[in-house]
Amino acid sequence: SDGVLLFDREGVVVGQRFDPSTRRFTGEARPVADSYLNPVGHLGYLPVAAGGRTIAFWQPQPRMIQLEWRARDGKVLEPVGQPDAYGAFDLSPDDRQLAIARGTANSDIWIVDIASGRDYQLTNFPEGESRPVWSPDAQRVAFRSPRGAGGSYNVFATAISAPFKAEPLAQAPVNMYPVGWTRDGRSFAWVQFSSAIVEVARAVLALNETR
Repeated sequence: SDGVLLFDREGVVVGQRFDPSTRRFTGEARPVADSYLNPVGHLGYLPVAAGGRTIAFWQPQPRMIQLEWRARDGKVLEPVGQPDAYGAFDLSPDDRQLAIARGTANSDIWIVDIASGRDYQLTNFPEGESRPVWSPDAQRVAFRSPRGAGGSYNVFATAISAPFKAEPLAQAPVNMYPVGWTRDGRSFAWVQFSSAIVEVARAVLALNETR
């Protein structure tokens, strides 16, 4: 926009004047107002349109959600807990408790008692955790966490009673999503994303640099 190149700097969209003929920046990089990317994460995933002297971009906002029980015909029966910015959730096998990701930026896992609506925080990690999955005996919850190898999102689990110690179920330098336990609780399944796509991106980048 008007000779300014937009890019991501530590989660903030910034603009800096750029001359494509010399391939050089001039001046200082300045942030675009209210353009913090979290939870989108990177400018490549943020729709941006720049024309003339105007910049337009889409900024996701956390939605306040009220959980509720509904009858099969869709009629609202009763609310569950308080309105908040909720994410993925899982209902315990005995239907008594809800494990749910909650938070406006980096979410943590919370346990909600269905009958009373009382809740408590199960995980507390600065980078956030999500995708809770109950064990068959309703005594543990597995979740996706960046505590993994090399900062990867790996699968961890913790008991729902204190001291809430997170222990790895599967660790590798790749990103994983928890799927769940087998019914006997002896095995666990997860989805694993290979780093091959990252290696391809690096190869393409290296090829472009040589040109």
